[in-house]
Amino acid sequence: MPTIFLTGATGYIGGHTLQLITAQHPEWSITALIRSATQAKIIQEKFPLVRVVVGCFEDVDIVAKCAAEADVVLNLASSHLPSSTHIIANMPSSPENTTTPTFIHLSSLATLQNHPHGYGRPSSLIYNDNDQRTLANQFCSSSAEHAIRLAGERHGVETVTVCMGLVYGMGRGAVRKRGTTVPELIGAVVGRGRGFVVGEGRNVMSCIHIDDVASALLTLTDHALNTQRASSPATPNPNPPSTFYFLSSPFSISMLSLIHLITTALSTSPSNTIHALPSEIEHLPPNHSTQIHPWAPLLWGSNCVGEASLLHELGWRANGPGLLDVLEEMVGFEVGVLGARGEDVWCAWKRDVKARREEVGVCF
Repeated sequence: MPTIFLTGATGYIGGHTLQLITAQHPEWSITALIRSATQAKIIQEKFPLVRVVVGCFEDVDIVAKCAAEADVVLNLASSHLPSSTHIIANMPSSPENTTTPTFIHLSSLATLQNHPHGYGRPSSLIYNDNDQRTLANQFCSSSAEHAIRLAGERHGVETVTVCMGLVYGMGRGAVRKRGTTVPELIGAVVGRGRGFVVGEGRNVMSCIHIDDVASALLTLTDHALNTQRASSPATPNPNPPSTFYFLSSPFSISMLSLIHLITTALSTSPSNTIHALPSEIEHLPPNHSTQIHPWAPLLWGSNCVGEASLLHELGWRANGPGLLDVLEEMVGFEVGVLGARGEDVWCAWKRDVKARREEVGVCF
């Protein structure tokens, strides 16, 4: 029976992926590391066949035991370098083991976001995972991705790093239902009372629905297990590979186009707490956008475009709903969250963040 150790089960992508895996493969033995007893109870109730272990990454003995039992580790929690290398070091890769275990790491959007010509401007850089050397070189020597690759080589563990573009759609996990980039942008537009972009807003991102992210992770897990089953006990792989994959659909969008879609969806929202927004989109210099969100230039002013060539070779395709198909639901959810918090959802324009005309001019 395949044994899977999964981290990040309470997260947006981790929870959605756990939902898919348990539905598709109830025969797999899945262990999930959960930080608190309260969240562990929620996960156990929703996924009764999952073995829930209460602990955090700092509980090294607990983590080591879970790792030692795993054929595949799905590291879907926020990047935590010490725990990633600790898990790899404890995976069953001794000479007596006849198969090579696999560590699948979900990288964040921020690791590949780029702005070579300034925030809010497009880039000619297009990632393609057929070019492994170029993609691997995008990660600096101090990154978690670089350390994971080296740890895999050192301990005889195959490592898979999964990169992705802009993820959208509502999660079906037990705890967290939303991501970061689009939901935070919706909330910022609601709070500001009008649409805005960083600089010109011509930066572009590849888009992918969360269903497709989860199905890609399932495809990679299946592939790892099939490879392990097909390997010869007499000739274990002495040099396990380190592979980088990029997740994307054929659809990319500029931030300016995304903002137009969001403001339209907000203006037509059935919520009686939202007034129609101005049609004019405001262009904010990066230093002003940080007053709305400290990561605004990176979140909403950078580029990340790529092609999922290697995953296509494994038979995976992006078949999830389009952004337009789910944006209304996402907007409705964010408005509901803000209202539940008792926050102002009347879209009052926060004039204290307004840029002067001459400052806006430098965006172009």
